Amino acid sequence: MEFFYHEFRAELRHFPDSLGVCVPGSLSTRIAVDLAQIALYSDTICLLLVGHPFPTKREYKHHHIRPTDNSMLPDPRADNNAEPAPTPGDALVIVDVQNDFLPGGPLAVPKGDEIILVLNRFIKYFADLGLPVVATRDWHPPNHCSFQRAGGPWPAHCIANSTGAEFAPVLQLPTDVRVVSKATGPDRDAYSSFSGTDLDQFLRSRKVSRIFVGGLATDYCVLNTVKDALALGYQVVLLRDAIRAVDVHPGDGARAEEEMRGLGAVAASAGGDNK
Repeated sequence: MEFFYHEFRAELRHFPDSLGVCVPGSLSTRIAVDLAQIALYSDTICLLLVGHPFPTKREYKHHHIRPTDNSMLPDPRADNNAEPAPTPGDALVIVDVQNDFLPGGPLAVPKGDEIILVLNRFIKYFADLGLPVVATRDWHPPNHCSFQRAGGPWPAHCIANSTGAEFAPVLQLPTDVRVVSKATGPDRDAYSSFSGTDLDQFLRSRKVSRIFVGGLATDYCVLNTVKDALALGYQVVLLRDAIRAVDVHPGDGARAEEEMRGLGAVAASAGGDNK
């Protein structure tokens, strides 16, 4: 039996201690289930995660995943015009999908939570093929130079070992994920995942020549990661369904995408709209 979600309410009433699963159609009961039991990848059931509060000790209470028209995403390995597909020599690089950058965080990227369903499917594809999955993160000291209280442009965010610096709880990273921390010192910022990290060395040690990139935010850390990857000789596939922009200036995200494509990145979507 297939469930198709027809209507979604972006905001739900707060309810405690559980993950909310909204079952479409006439079944409106909210079911509390353990996250590990959710079959995100089932071909016959579309379970949409919505409105789950964190435990009361956490700072963020309303992170959720918003569905889009392509919530049931096609397998990019299939012959469905969703090429390029992951192959040996590829790696998936997930940029900064951290609590502080999601709705409710101090430096929230608008609709940043919408990318997680797409990323989870790509994580599964890469893990099933035994290909590397990298998750990068801001990992700042409390006195980091980018913070407004230190004269920088941004509110304090992603302080090392804080709840805000954790990866989104519904991002299903594999057990062997390579975590890359950046901007770990007080005096240097790093928008690129290659800046001051061992990411390049790790990818070369795994004989990677092409990376698939998704994450936050399009116009800052995704943009600079892609630019450095291209400069280092990697081919880049930009996952358009799996990026969102902060758009400090309207249109920054679109301009960043145009710049990345102009430099040689291939922009692809899970639905096959590749450019």
